[in-house]
Formats: sequence, structure tokens, C-alpha cells
Amino acid sequence: MISIEILCDSFYPEEKAVGIRLFHLANALKNNDFHVTVNSCTKNPHGNFKHRKNFFGAPSNKSHALVRLFQELLLAIEFFLKIIFSKSDIFLLSSPPFLPMVFGAIASKLKAKKYIVDVRDEYPEV
Repeated sequence: MISIEILCDSFYPEEKAVGIRLFHLANALKNNDFHVTVNSCTKNPHGNFKHRKNFFGAPSNKSHALVRLFQELLLAIEFFLKIIFSKSDIFLLSSPPFLPMVFGAIASKLKAKKYIVDVRDEYPEV
């Protein structure tokens, strides 16, 4: 059985579009014989998945830019370490936040593991 690990900032039942969309994607993967692990900042995620709660919280758009950058950097380091020590076959990296996705891709490359980048938002002004 192929194992896929989803690394994101939120997951269902949070009422964010990403949480709901990733919940349905995780269900579809599980129904197609994937072993699914979800890493998120959500406290009580729904679904019959292995869940590892992120130690650092989700970066907030309401925070000052430097505070958000620091929050993203902490989550990025956490994603990097989770991937380095994970035994999963494939990683699904959800962005935003941007830095955790980049650090996750670097860790996946270092481990020679396949990864999928899920870009939810574009940053046309950046």
C-alpha cells in the first residue's frame, strides 16, 4: 500500500476551503487504497486518517508581516523535519503558506521522495 502524507495548515472541520477540499481529497485517496496521514494545525480533524498535529500554529493573515514570516518559518522547519523523519512514499504540500511548502519540497528532494505541490492561491502582487 502506498502511503501519502498531507502537510497543510488546516483541515476539516475548519470552515476554510482548503480544509474541506483536502478532506475530500484524503477520503478519495483512502478509498483508492492509499495509506493517508494528515499533518495540520487542526485540533480535532474529521475522518479516519492518521493525524499528526502540527506543533506550530497556522500563520495568520491578520498578523504583522514580520510576525507572519516568523510563523511561516517555524512551520517550514517543522514540515522539513517531519518529512526528513517520515517513512511515507509521497508528500502532498499545500500552499499557502509558502515557506513550509518550499521547505517541504527541499526535504522531499533530499530524501529522493515524490511530492505534489498543491497551490491554492496565487500571489499576483508579490
